[in-house]
Amino acid sequence: MTALDKYIRLEAEGQWRAHPDAEPIAVIVSFGDATLVFSGSSDAPLGHWSLAAVRVLDEADGRTSYAPDADGSETLEIADRDMVEAIGQITASLSKPRKRRLPLFPLISAGALVIALGAGLIWGPGMLRTHAYSLIPQEHAALWASAIRPRIPGESCQSLAGVEDFHALLARLAKDRQGAVTVHPLAGAKIAALPNGHVLLDSATFSAAASPTEAAAWIALAVELGPDESALKAHVEAMSLGEAVGFITTGEIREYELWDMVRRTVEEQTPVSADLAERAQGRLTTAKIATSAAVWESLGLTAPALDPDETFSPLSPSDWAALQTLCAER
Repeated sequence: MTALDKYIRLEAEGQWRAHPDAEPIAVIVSFGDATLVFSGSSDAPLGHWSLAAVRVLDEADGRTSYAPDADGSETLEIADRDMVEAIGQITASLSKPRKRRLPLFPLISAGALVIALGAGLIWGPGMLRTHAYSLIPQEHAALWASAIRPRIPGESCQSLAGVEDFHALLARLAKDRQGAVTVHPLAGAKIAALPNGHVLLDSATFSAAASPTEAAAWIALAVELGPDESALKAHVEAMSLGEAVGFITTGEIREYELWDMVRRTVEEQTPVSADLAERAQGRLTTAKIATSAAVWESLGLTAPALDPDETFSPLSPSDWAALQTLCAER
């Protein structure tokens, strides 16, 4: 059992500030998929931080103040000692990558290299790369995601007026993926997954949504992305035979490789498969939200037809107006 598994059901009260001049907002803090999630009074998540990136800013008067990055402009203050201890244990386990190889990877030795190379010659490079990717443990994927995320330029969209409606719509479409999508500027990709499964939805693409239905379609597609659509998998699949053997025997990602994954994440749109689109459509159908033909067509997909009498707008006019301001304060 990992430290995160131990505390996955723990919740505590906290005070969140989006920036230093913002009024503190009372939130409920809990753990997501390798993330720290904080929700408002409506139970809709207001934000989520990568646990591997969380850092302590200050400890005073029985309260611990946290930030999601070195900037420290966004903060979360927690007094509950059980939650503080849990965050400490989890972040410590994530911030100390073990120097051994990935689980099941053999120790570096002449024999290990021969075995890996022999497997490559028998299976072929493609199967060897597939095998290498399958051996990556969740903790390493989370660490690489936390290394990639700060290297992506720009600021995430989180205006107070729009963030609650965004997360309410996200929760309606994907209660199983709350806190898993962030609206952030990209440079070519419309939706992009990180190695830990967290998804970035391009801010320009989302802001250009002409209706609540179109916004919902982007969210439905985004939540269906996962680690297998991330730049990490694309990176491993592009390895030569020698690189794949080296990766299997060391489990190492070098700095220039991280930057290449940043480039892939920001610039290259992962092809959206028919199966992924069908799952996204299933979420929209369950929520009785019509599919946006414009969104589907922008990704080279054919939007299925739904009976308009069986669908309705996912947001009220006032909530839609608020959601449109999500990126206004960047």
